[in-house]
Amino acid sequence: MYSEGPTKTFTASGALAIYRRVHLDSNGELEYCSAAHTDCIGITTRPAFAQGEKIAVWLMTSQGTFPVIAATTFAAYAVLYAAADGKVDDTGTILHGIALKAAGAAADQVEALVSKAASTAFSVLGSVGTTGTHATDATSGGSSLALYIDPTAAIAARYTTVRVESLLSAQIFTTQGAGLYTIRGLAGVKAASTYKGSANQAFLAGVQGKLTMAADSVLGDNASGGIYACAVLAQIQAAVGATFGTDAQVYGLWVDNQVGAALPTLSHLLNLTNNGGAITNLIHGYGNNAVSYFMTLETMGSAVVAATGVSTISKSLKIKIDGTTYYIPCCTGTT
Repeated sequence: MYSEGPTKTFTASGALAIYRRVHLDSNGELEYCSAAHTDCIGITTRPAFAQGEKIAVWLMTSQGTFPVIAATTFAAYAVLYAAADGKVDDTGTILHGIALKAAGAAADQVEALVSKAASTAFSVLGSVGTTGTHATDATSGGSSLALYIDPTAAIAARYTTVRVESLLSAQIFTTQGAGLYTIRGLAGVKAASTYKGSANQAFLAGVQGKLTMAADSVLGDNASGGIYACAVLAQIQAAVGATFGTDAQVYGLWVDNQVGAALPTLSHLLNLTNNGGAITNLIHGYGNNAVSYFMTLETMGSAVVAATGVSTISKSLKIKIDGTTYYIPCCTGTT
């Protein structure tokens, strides 16, 4: 039987309180959602006192606002997440919605908007791993998390498919490597496992940025203005009045090798390849007339060698072109 209204009746698996987030157990009966359940179907409209009792549930697909029960205190307009025993909290991982009223104490009843983020544009494939445990059944060749967005209106400002922001208040990091990573990509190989290609090359990449165009698409119209297309854009910004301490270091892009063992012969901290048509420059630099040094090299080992034969040249940079070693002379003077 289909339900066209905001509620639908289900069988309770046991005693349930009013205004709690619920899902269906393996028997198709209602039970409380935990903080990790992603299959919430709605909110109980009244208590159930025993197993087998029929109660109506406000469906998550319904319009309007719903009462929910707070797990702890939180402010009005806080983003709410699933909590234990069908309650909600302002911390968590499973999004519920927005609080329209503050919760002054645990078990307070508050009005909330239910988020519609889980729309047809959003899909989760495979299981969601808990902390320290990764999903193991993601679809081969698919995506564990996929967003398909097609903006159709004129974009007058920045449009972002996924936006993640982290803003620190006063913090002191007390351990090596501690810090704030707004987005972190990690790809690895499990212990006692081998990852290899077969007939073709395979990739293992922590983060991939890709710029693509359909066969009949056009980038720019030769008239309107500049279009800067890039697979990855890294920017540094600081508002007027921001300052940097003498111990601060700022990088637009930092590539760091932390492998203790010897790397394979073909190993590069930066690999630039052109597998397409002709390009203008392999590297292009724009300095805005405000660059002190073209490059700074430190502890480069055998990559920098002592120059001989010319008294005004103190060092040479060793490079390899098409398999042959060459040396770029470097002078300490300006002539």
